[in-house]
Amino acid sequence: MKVELRKEYKFISDVNSGNRDLIFIRGNYEKLYPKRKISSLYFDTFNLKLYKDSLINDVDKSKIRFRQYGGSQTINKEIKINSNLGRLKFIERTNYENFDEIEPFIYKGFLIQPIVLISFDREYFIKKNSRITIDTKLVSKLSKSFNLSQAEYFSTKS
Repeated sequence: MKVELRKEYKFISDVNSGNRDLIFIRGNYEKLYPKRKISSLYFDTFNLKLYKDSLINDVDKSKIRFRQYGGSQTINKEIKINSNLGRLKFIERTNYENFDEIEPFIYKGFLIQPIVLISFDREYFIKKNSRITIDTKLVSKLSKSFNLSQAEYFSTKS
C-alpha cells in the first residue's frame, strides 16, 4: 500500500479567465506527465454521509474511490483522509478488471456502495515546488440505484 501526504488547493475557472490561465500555465510551467484520461468510481452510503461530511467539515473527512488511469488496466482503491496535517491518500492495487466488478462493502461501520462514476482528462505541470493539474472534459454518471430520470451529466467547463 502506498501512502501520500500533501497540501492541496483547488480552483474552478470560468471559461473566460480559465482560457487565459491555461495559456499562462501551459506556457510557463514544465509538463510533468503526458495528458491522460482518469476514471473514478466514488463510494458513499445511500444517504451520502461521506459527501455531506465533506460539506460540513474542513478536516476529519474522507472519500473512497476506485481509480483507473488512462492506458492502464489497473484499478486502484484510494482512501483520502483530510486531517490537520494535510491530505493523506492510501492507495491499494486491486485485482478488478472493470468497475462493474466492485461490490458494496463496509467502511467504518457503514455500508458504502458505488454512487457516481467521474471521468475527465488531466494535464500535469510543475514549477519549483508547485504542481498544477488541469482537469477538462468532465463527465459524471450517477448510480442507477438513485433512479433519477437523467443519470448522465456533462460539465460546462472545458
